[in-house]
Amino acid sequence: MAQELKCWLVAAVCAPLMAGALLTTPARAQSPGDPASAAVSKPAFDLTGTWWVTQPEGAAGFKPDPPLKPEAMKVWQEVNRRRAAGENFRDKSGLCLPEGMPLIITRVYPIEVHQTAKMVTIIYEYENNVRWIYLDGRPHPKPEDIIPTYMGHSIGHWDGDTLVVDTIGMNTEPDIQPGVPHTAKLHIVERMRLTPEGFVDQITMDDPSILEKPWVTQKRYKKSDAELQEYHCLLENNHFTVDADGVLRPH
Repeated sequence: MAQELKCWLVAAVCAPLMAGALLTTPARAQSPGDPASAAVSKPAFDLTGTWWVTQPEGAAGFKPDPPLKPEAMKVWQEVNRRRAAGENFRDKSGLCLPEGMPLIITRVYPIEVHQTAKMVTIIYEYENNVRWIYLDGRPHPKPEDIIPTYMGHSIGHWDGDTLVVDTIGMNTEPDIQPGVPHTAKLHIVERMRLTPEGFVDQITMDDPSILEKPWVTQKRYKKSDAELQEYHCLLENNHFTVDADGVLRPH
């Protein structure tokens, strides 16, 4: 069954990309008049410090569930069924692979933010990941110049009291939701704003290859006095191997 799922992924998700449906930079990122390519604006707030994500679902992913197209929904339902039966299926973190965007946002580990006028740097304790959000007015690279990475390419601008972050160029190794792969067309727009309790990151994800419509979710964070610790994922310490069907099993 796992092999059949893999075949579906190749046919329904990867094949359109291989046929020429390569990463397309969102129109808003290409527009010369877009705020993201304008002069650097004055920041409305400073996120510098250490933060914890507070939602109870945490590493389980995002809520509400994604508005998946029928083919992708079948894959997700089958993965959930097999997990309910005790199979650790498609858990790439169990293989020490980076989570990347967007799943890195769901990890229940502290993050450390360093903000300047021209950049926001987010350091994730989980897997020692680092994300750079450029606030210096640069646009995204041209589609032909994009080098897919786990974190993608993020640019931001200020919209009143909100930091708007636009991300493209994510590689397809991480899932968009545990058990749900995405394509190179994935486009994420975040709107971050301060609240009395901390800050809220409203996340809109769009991938027309697997989503019926843009998927809106959010994560909430609170300030913390925690200090980030060194994190290493050592495969030999995880006590899992991958069987012939791609399922993680204890060894």
